Amino acid sequence: MTNDPYKAMTIAYNHLNLPRLFTWTGGSFNGNSVEILYNAAGTKLRKTVKTGATVNYTQDYIGGIEYRDNVREAIYTAEGRVFYTSPTTTRYEYNIKDHLGNTRLTFSDKSGNGTIEVTNTASNEILQENHYYPFGLNHEGPWMNDAARDNKYQYNGKEWNDDFGLNWYNYGKRWYDQAIGRFPTVDPIASDFAFVTPYNYAENEPVANIDLWGLQKVSSSILNKASNTLKGVNEGLQQRYGFEPVRGDTKFGIRDNEAGRISTRTGKPVGEWLIRADQPHKGANYEHINVNPNLTGQKDPHTPIPGGSKTLNALESTGKTLDAVGKIAKPAAIAIDAVRIADAIHEDGGQIGDKTIETSASVAGGWAGAFAGAAVGSKAGSFIGGGIGAFFFGAGAVPGAGIGGFIGGLVGGVAGAMGGSAAAESAAKQITQPEEKK
Repeated sequence: MTNDPYKAMTIAYNHLNLPRLFTWTGGSFNGNSVEILYNAAGTKLRKTVKTGATVNYTQDYIGGIEYRDNVREAIYTAEGRVFYTSPTTTRYEYNIKDHLGNTRLTFSDKSGNGTIEVTNTASNEILQENHYYPFGLNHEGPWMNDAARDNKYQYNGKEWNDDFGLNWYNYGKRWYDQAIGRFPTVDPIASDFAFVTPYNYAENEPVANIDLWGLQKVSSSILNKASNTLKGVNEGLQQRYGFEPVRGDTKFGIRDNEAGRISTRTGKPVGEWLIRADQPHKGANYEHINVNPNLTGQKDPHTPIPGGSKTLNALESTGKTLDAVGKIAKPAAIAIDAVRIADAIHEDGGQIGDKTIETSASVAGGWAGAFAGAAVGSKAGSFIGGGIGAFFFGAGAVPGAGIGGFIGGLVGGVAGAMGGSAAAESAAKQITQPEEKK
């Protein structure tokens, strides 16, 4: 689309087929414009809004930080934003989202008393309330709105651009017009989806799906899978054989959490490294595997790593990823579960109904499955790894058991979470949706 006669607006695009200039050629906005600046990859850097030749404001985007007219306006996070009510005063705003990532409610503890006031109009702390038609158009109504400046990240968590009645969402690879439920430009990967129009949004299934960056639909059920994967990783990393942090010459390692000295505080072992992948250092000027002689009972072989630095770099990246995921796995899984249960209560009309029971069972089953799966996987992997450990870099049975236990714990945890969640939800449905007797 290069011209929208209903808005008296023309659109010019850049080489990535992203809109770079919106110009109004008639009506009350005649002569106004919105100019968008991107980097070479298509990431939006600046928006300049003009009335005629006069600049109304500029909005700069630097990662999750935004500046309005060169003054820091907000820092955006997964939970909401830190909004600058003045250059030196901030307010923490939090979002409640539904199963599609749509921002439904924004609130802030403006009084600082630890509670959110929703009943008293004068001291109400609900900043913004949004309700949407299936394809993203905002409902009009007497909704709560008390924000100093509205949070524009609304439908699917994408930025809504409403200047001069534009009302388009920026999805990253394309912009989206929620009023017609279509993208105004062709899907960059349309050749992979010949069965639908290249302008479609989420293959015309907006209730259960979102459109990933304006490229393809993604089912909301991915929340369930993401939650269970995080639960599995969380439990897997808490088994006997865990991750040894990257430090010094060590780029990857496995730790025996049941070894080492006894803590005077907990009365339990503090753990000790079992096997490490080290970069070259004094005494071993090549990439190599170390094993702990205190645990294996054998001399450290300093076994060369096949592939040298390339393999070591890959192991280091894996270690850093596991370390980062391990730190956020549990809180992230809990947050996703909270969204799933809240959405189920909403579907049940604000009460505990069938959907809430089924979703709660799925959540509980995921946690139980993750715990059991990680435990079983760790023990089974340790047994198998110990049996073949003598052939792993010449490390021996004890390090082999550690490697097998570590991998088995992760795989078993994720598989157990998936299976436990599905089984529990299925059992709940047998209660909430019994088959009719013939």
